[in-house]
Amino acid sequence: MNNKDKQEKPNNRKNAGKSKSKDNQSNNPTKIDKKKSLIEYLKKSLGNITTACLNTDINRSTYYEWIKEDEGFKKQCEEVIPEETLDYVESKLFELIDGVTCIKYDKKGEETIYHRPPDNTSIIFYLKTKGKKRGYIEKSQVEHTIENKTDLDSLPIEDKKKILEIMKANEKE
Repeated sequence: MNNKDKQEKPNNRKNAGKSKSKDNQSNNPTKIDKKKSLIEYLKKSLGNITTACLNTDINRSTYYEWIKEDEGFKKQCEEVIPEETLDYVESKLFELIDGVTCIKYDKKGEETIYHRPPDNTSIIFYLKTKGKKRGYIEKSQVEHTIENKTDLDSLPIEDKKKILEIMKANEKE
């Protein structure tokens, strides 16, 4: 190999990644657009990362790289996933509570329309979780806080033992 050949062939180890620095800068707007698009698809897919990545034409590994390197993007994704999914699941719960009209297709493609009545289990679940203030609970729930630890220190030993017994009994329930 002559000197001319040596000059024309770059050393791959020295130049690896360096020749693309201008390209990387011009890709930043595309990267930003892809991140915005990914967040929108996360909303549409109810937080399904695989679906969002497929729709934005990026790899899951790229998504996780962006999560590691960009705190703002990570925060947006973390906000989207639980809220959108919770909204969807709540809407389905309300459908079960109201009852829903369903369409079923058989193997021949003929449709059958039927009404599914309100679901008692869904109604009970909703009332137990959202209706506590109105008395829809199965057992009493007592919340207590101790603001000053020295109050306990000043109690007689018999009272401390009684408190400990009560706490142990509550743990068993």
